[in-house]
Amino acid sequence: MLMSLLSSLTVVKVFTARAGKPFMHSVLRQPYRLFFLGAAAYAVIHMLLWLAHLQGLWTIPAPISFAWHGYELLFGFAAAVICGFILTASENWTGYRSVNAPGLLFLFLAWLLARLAALLGLSPLLVLIGDGLVLGGLTLALARVLWLSGNRRNLRFLPITGGLALAAILVQLSFIEVIPHWQDWLLRAAVDLVLILMVIMGGRVIPFFTQRKLPNLDVMDPDWLGFYATAFVVISVVLTWLVPGGVAAMFSWFAGCFLMARLFYWSPWGTRRHPMLWILHLGYFWLGLALFLRGGSLAWDWMAFSDTVHAITVGGMGCLTLGMMARVTQGHGGHEIRAPLWLVPAFALIALAAIPRLLAAWPAIMPPQWGYSLSAIAWILAFLIFTLGFAPKLLQHRRD
Repeated sequence: MLMSLLSSLTVVKVFTARAGKPFMHSVLRQPYRLFFLGAAAYAVIHMLLWLAHLQGLWTIPAPISFAWHGYELLFGFAAAVICGFILTASENWTGYRSVNAPGLLFLFLAWLLARLAALLGLSPLLVLIGDGLVLGGLTLALARVLWLSGNRRNLRFLPITGGLALAAILVQLSFIEVIPHWQDWLLRAAVDLVLILMVIMGGRVIPFFTQRKLPNLDVMDPDWLGFYATAFVVISVVLTWLVPGGVAAMFSWFAGCFLMARLFYWSPWGTRRHPMLWILHLGYFWLGLALFLRGGSLAWDWMAFSDTVHAITVGGMGCLTLGMMARVTQGHGGHEIRAPLWLVPAFALIALAAIPRLLAAWPAIMPPQWGYSLSAIAWILAFLIFTLGFAPKLLQHRRD
């Protein structure tokens, strides 16, 4: 039935002209609503299942086995946040409607199809179709509004979203052995694409939001520093693939230094009384720290490279996605942008979630089972708080 609904929706005209036309329903009014709600709920469900697997209470579906955790964290959770954010932000960038209500429903159902197929252990082809449609659709929607508006500044996002779509498809082709078993490399490539996306978007919005909320705070963001920070991150990623070792490690450290220097210019210490800001600063800090850890892994093999990935995904991605979902939901929903008291523990939990996971890299400090479980529990509680608190805002009409 779901496949039949998806097929029927393909004939619907997905894109419309200008932003501002009435929507079919409040949930379909703005792109972030469905995708943020789906991402937050799935963040809880996914990690609960992963925790159950770690405790021997649940077995991962056979077709994807151990790669399920990494794949779903990237192409399930992160992809939903990226879709909701970019489809919403691109309307502000261009003045054009990124996707209309039937098109948005089609993309969300494609995402949901992929999640159910992966969860139930169905054919990887269904996951391929679902994720290919949603990430490919995101790329086409973004390309369209950028072309119509003549917005060239944001063309840099197209290789990232297109690369994620290609990676998702190739991972599934690896599972069904159409291509060699490259899934580990492809998942690592997806992490690198998400890292670059967070560096670019974080560098754009964090100083802007900070300066806007705290105009008396000495917030600076020199163009040269932003350019070199992004450039060195990209170069370090490329070198990690081409010449893993000392040279790649050195550029990872350079990239980490530039990110930390940029963060210093944003005066993060001045945001300590404003949770909606410090959670974003902490997310950017985790990205810089992750690059230092990655460099250490490449140079001395002092911790597994896969362990350093969790500084990016749990630390950086966790903080930035939770903080941005809260901010976008409030701002675009016509609510005051502030952190209610019940949201602060969620921010604290996600900011700390990566620590036990990283400590688990050294069993003498923390037994791996403890580190994995504590990290998963902190993640679950953080996104459960967000889901319960923000679901009403995501499902109701804009207040104004």
